[in-house]
Amino acid sequence: MLLCFVPLTVLWLDAIGGSSGIIRLNGDVIQRYFLNARGGTFALVTMIAGVILGTLGPLGLTAAFRFIVFGRTPSSRWFRTALVAGPIILGILTLITRVGIWGTGSLRFEAVVSFDLWSGILLLSALPSLGAAHMLRLVPQSLNERFAAS
Repeated sequence: MLLCFVPLTVLWLDAIGGSSGIIRLNGDVIQRYFLNARGGTFALVTMIAGVILGTLGPLGLTAAFRFIVFGRTPSSRWFRTALVAGPIILGILTLITRVGIWGTGSLRFEAVVSFDLWSGILLLSALPSLGAAHMLRLVPQSLNERFAAS
């Protein structure tokens, strides 16, 4: 679960307070580097979505620890759906942004920055979604069932 949710948590922390985090944005920076730049609107929307959807990283870690320690998965249906679907949406937005800025050629595996793109999709989208789906699918055994199986 650490491998699944820590990269998304790190993205969330960086997107908020890192060197290019949203707390460093002001009107001049947004105007100059996002609204007046080619594909900047895509990048700004993806950055804000990264902050919002990246929140699922620490929430997923909390849910995983709760599951490990207490054997309970989250009961809220919307939260369960968000843990699985949120990182997928973030991955799709990342791909849309990449195509919007650099075109479809940037998605090829032989492109110069393709390793960063596809490893980012794996770490920030696929692993959190698959980890959440796996965690939510597991049904912990009761103590009686554990002792009976021993």
